[in-house]
Amino acid sequence: MTIRLVSLLAVAWIGQSLTAADPLEGFDDAIRRAMKLHAVPGLGVAIVKDGKVVLCKGYGVREKGKAEPVTEQTLFAIGSVSKSFTAALAARLVDDGKIGWDLRIRDELRSFEFKDGHLSREVRLRDCLAHRVGLGRYDMVWYGANLDRIELLGKIRLMDPSLGLRSGFLYNNILYMAAGEAIARVGGKSWDDLVAEKLFIPLGMTSTNTSISKFAKDGNIATPHERKKGIPGPVAWLNADPIGPAGSVNSSVADMAKYVQFQLSRGKAGDKRLLKAAVFNEMHTPQTIVPKGAGLGALFNPDAKSSHYGLGWFLSDYAGRTLIEHGGNVDGMTAQVGLMPEEKLGIVVLANLGQSTLPAAILFDTLDRFLGREVTTERVDGTSLLMWMAAAGTQVAGVKFDESKRQKDAKPPVPLANFDGTFEDSLYAPVTIKSVNGKQKLTWTNFSYELEYWQYTTFRGIDPTNRWPSIGVQFTLDEYGKPIELRLKGLNVDDVRFKRK
Repeated sequence: MTIRLVSLLAVAWIGQSLTAADPLEGFDDAIRRAMKLHAVPGLGVAIVKDGKVVLCKGYGVREKGKAEPVTEQTLFAIGSVSKSFTAALAARLVDDGKIGWDLRIRDELRSFEFKDGHLSREVRLRDCLAHRVGLGRYDMVWYGANLDRIELLGKIRLMDPSLGLRSGFLYNNILYMAAGEAIARVGGKSWDDLVAEKLFIPLGMTSTNTSISKFAKDGNIATPHERKKGIPGPVAWLNADPIGPAGSVNSSVADMAKYVQFQLSRGKAGDKRLLKAAVFNEMHTPQTIVPKGAGLGALFNPDAKSSHYGLGWFLSDYAGRTLIEHGGNVDGMTAQVGLMPEEKLGIVVLANLGQSTLPAAILFDTLDRFLGREVTTERVDGTSLLMWMAAAGTQVAGVKFDESKRQKDAKPPVPLANFDGTFEDSLYAPVTIKSVNGKQKLTWTNFSYELEYWQYTTFRGIDPTNRWPSIGVQFTLDEYGKPIELRLKGLNVDDVRFKRK
């Protein structure tokens, strides 16, 4: 859910063949070796096979440089895996006869409004849960912004769809939040309370919650980490409450193993059925075609013959079996959950390092172990991994500036202090420019950049920690040389023009 810096990393395993008779031989050693290569401080892993939890444990530490170990009870953010909980919550209300999958969102949320009135009236629950409304991500609207869910809903009318309704797959967190809020209106409680009542409690997920505000003081909680100049270091927990139904669940591998059992049993909590099979199956049924090779597919599953999104899950095939999976990313955390129903196999991997490919790589190599496929280092290239890590210390992908087209000895048209100020937009949070020790500093929600004058009225923004990609900042001056408009290039807001306050 943060800006994705995709790297061609894979997990390092012992280069040997394993038999299906002993799929977990050497597993712990392989995990520890992979964690070292990927510089992941802590990891939780759970594996469910034939209805039983065959592995559930923690590896490494909760925070780099400290001794507290990760255990099976350590809480991590699961990010977008939360979407499957929102879909399952909807399924419970469908099962109770309170809603249908094609509920009109506007019937429950009067503030749910697009520029196009027809779209406002026609978007259904299923459309939001299957990412087929046609609205792009617009994540910079909610990320780091001080908005509640109602305020965020009000921003939708300012957004421009990129595709027609039900004409294609476009991932959107804000519309998932809207779906969760509509479900909550029908259920008569907040989404947070309803998902706890309908899912966490009956499944025995006693440690799982929906907000960092629910964390117990000195609890068993992993610390988020992000790479700064190539080296993982602690960062603050992201407050994901504004898009809660899309990504705010925090859980442990012990609790997530129970959720995987619920998914593999098609709606049972132990011997008790929570959902009728027909209602449950809708979540694992293709709803929207996903472009082949998107997401995990390009890196780990390029031979998949099909790729779809169900309701809260990505659906594809792997080694001739159905694969149901979803990943999650929030600041400093990466999660991956995968289900292979034909094999009665489910895998959960939670890591306290953001944008890590390790959880996904563990998922696919664990599938190979249980399928009796050869587990080798083919998915691993330690040399390229180390090269990537070295490169990450000096350069993060972002807006490129062509030195050959730069004017030599270019000077600002007005004093740098003239660029100071606050620049606003009706959809996004304001951007602030401030002179600090003779240099310009830009702050926007959770982002902080140092600005280097480039030429004309253009600056290059660099994150001094090298966590965020470089950006471009272009100003428009009035006839008196006063900056009246700011345009950011990068961070997915290239076409937004912020007006001076």
